[in-house]
Amino acid sequence: MAFAPLLLPAIGGFLTSASGIAAVATAGIGAVTAISQGNYQAAVARNNADAATAQGNRESAAAQANAMRLSQENAGRVGALTASQSASGLDVGSRSFGQARALETRIGNLEVRDTARAGADAANANFREASNFRAEATNAKRQGMLGAAGSAIGLASSFAGRSQGKSLVGGSKLKKRFG
Repeated sequence: MAFAPLLLPAIGGFLTSASGIAAVATAGIGAVTAISQGNYQAAVARNNADAATAQGNRESAAAQANAMRLSQENAGRVGALTASQSASGLDVGSRSFGQARALETRIGNLEVRDTARAGADAANANFREASNFRAEATNAKRQGMLGAAGSAIGLASSFAGRSQGKSLVGGSKLKKRFG
C-alpha cells in the first residue's frame, strides 16, 4: 500500500467539496437501494417457493387419496361382479367369468395408475416451480449486491476522474490527442 499516502490527501480534498459529498451520498443511497431491492425480491421469491412447495404437497396428498378411493371402488365393482355372477347359478370359477373379473380389475388398476401419475406430475410441476423460485431468490440477492458494487465502482470512477483528470470508464476527460 505504498500509494496510500498519496491517495489520502486526494480523498480528503475530494470529500470536502460539496460535489464530493453529494457523490458519496448518492453512491451510498444507490448501494442501500440496490441491496434492499435484492433482499425484497429474494423474500418474494422465497415466499413463492414455499407456496409452490405447499401446493405440490397438497397435489401429492390429493392424488394419493384419489388413487386409494379408486382402488376401493374397483374392489367394490369386482366384488359386485362376482356376486352377480354367483347369483346367476353358474360356476363362478368358469373361464369367461374369471376373464370378466380380471378385465374389470385391470381397468380399475389402470384408472388408479393414471390418477396417481397425473397427481404426481402436478406435484412435480409445483416442486420444479419451487426450485425455480429458490434460484430466483439467490439471483435476486446477488443482483442487489452487484448493484451495490456498481454504485461503489461508479463512485470510485468519479473520484479517479476528479483527482487525475481522467475517468476510469471514458478515458481522459482532457482533450484527446487522437484526431
